[in-house]
Order: sequence, then C-alpha cells, then structure tokens
Amino acid sequence: MVSDPVRVVTVIKGLGPGGAERLVVGVDAALRREGIDTSVVYLLAGKDHLARDLADQGTPVTGLGVTTAADVRWVLRLWRTLRAARADIIHVQSPIVAPVVRLASRTGLLGWPRPRLVSTEHNAWPTYRRVTRWANALSALADDHRLDGCEEPASQ
Repeated sequence: MVSDPVRVVTVIKGLGPGGAERLVVGVDAALRREGIDTSVVYLLAGKDHLARDLADQGTPVTGLGVTTAADVRWVLRLWRTLRAARADIIHVQSPIVAPVVRLASRTGLLGWPRPRLVSTEHNAWPTYRRVTRWANALSALADDHRLDGCEEPASQ
C-alpha cells in the first residue's frame, strides 16, 4: 500500500533576497529530496526574487498579489489558498502572517483534520511592531511546534 506524501505549505511575507527567504528555498529543496510534497505561499508581489528558484526546483509558488501587508485582501486569499492545499503541515515564516494562519487553523477555516502548525522566529520579538508582538503573543500557543532561530546559544 502506497500512502500519499506529506504535504507541507510554507507561508512567508515575501520572497526577497533575504536570509529567511533563502532558508525557505534551501529547506524546501531538502524536503522535496525526501519525497515531501511542498508548496510556498507569499504575500508581497514586489518581493518575488526567489520565486523562480523555488519553481525551478519543482515547487508550486503562489503569490497573493498585494504590495503591502496593510492591504488586508491577502487574508481571505491566504485562507482560500491554504484550504485548497489541504496541507498536513503549515510552516509559517513571518510574524505578520502567523496569527492569521493560527486563527484560521484553530477555527476550522482550513478544513478538518486541521493541519499541524509550525512557526519559525527569525527575529527577536522586541524588533516587531507593537500590534505584531501582541498578535503573536496572544496566538503563539496555537503552534504545534516553534523553531526559534534568534535565541542566544547556551554557553558551554
């Protein structure tokens, strides 16, 4: 009996040439090599520098077509995209997007069974705008797993 591959959707604010974005491309390639079905969704139309790299490695990429996160049309577009993807795991790579995905997942807007939620913190919370800090603080417990890349390493 052959089972369907695990489906992982990564959600990020943009695919500009930054560190978090490059990490998404690298991790996506590694997951695909392991036979995991991946896709990437991003908000900002002008931040698409690495979309071609993802597409070249066979990853479906969906842009939500807004030029700023303040254009809230992305919220409904994201929910529709994630519901259609029927992901097993949603990996959120942006503090602006994370509370929206958490709310949608925990309220059943993404369907049942609900996808597992993983978030990666790329920056320290004090660097976020106040509303982003509060939204993440109020919703972070909805994550099934959290990767924190900005903690100081433990001293030896």
